[in-house]
Parts: sequence; C-alpha cells; structure tokens
Amino acid sequence: MIQWSDFFRIVSLEKNHPDFSAVIEFNPEHDIFKGHFPGNPVVPGVCMVQIIKIILKDIYQKDFTMKQASQLKFLAIINPNENKNVLVNLEILKQDTDGVTVAGSIHKQEMVFLKYKAVFVA
Repeated sequence: MIQWSDFFRIVSLEKNHPDFSAVIEFNPEHDIFKGHFPGNPVVPGVCMVQIIKIILKDIYQKDFTMKQASQLKFLAIINPNENKNVLVNLEILKQDTDGVTVAGSIHKQEMVFLKYKAVFVA
C-alpha cells in the first residue's frame, strides 16, 4: 500500500497494461480538509492530479510531472466523509522514453468526479 502524507492511501492497484485501476481511501481527518473547507471537506483538484502521478510512479517506478492536459474536467466534488473510497481508472494511450499519455477518471459507481487526458513526463 502506498500512502501520501497521510492524505490518502492506495488500497489496491490492478495492473493489466494498458489499463490500470486503483482503489483510493481518503483520510477525512487530514489537515487539508480542515482548510478546504471547514465544515464541508472537499478533495482539492490539484490533489486528484497528484493521485494520478503517484499511481503512475507506482506503475513505472519513476517520478512524473504533468506536461500537458488536453482534458481535466472536474464534474463533482469529493467529500471524504461521503466518499472515503473512490476508484481511479487509467488507460495508457501512448508510452515512449519521454513519458506517457494517459486518460481516465476518478469515480465511485456512476458518480464521476474527474475525467482527464494528460501527458506526464519523467
């Protein structure tokens, strides 16, 4: 299991190249939720992108930076008290020595929180 600053952890990661699927569990008690937002915690969009980067790091054993995002659609908020566990889907569309192009979503059942397509470089 991977943890990121006690904010979330990867409960499971299914690797079936080019498709990957991870179950994420948020820590609703994390300090980030005390400020974002008091009484109404919300997972920041930048943290959702960070989750994708961390999953890519686990898959490829490399650190990545987002170079370009042709699609980042935040469709619903993630309240960690209501949605402690979410599913992150990644599809590797292109892979070369410079990085990967990946598309996917963060969702829970039919509720989609984020749809994305981006280029990440190592």
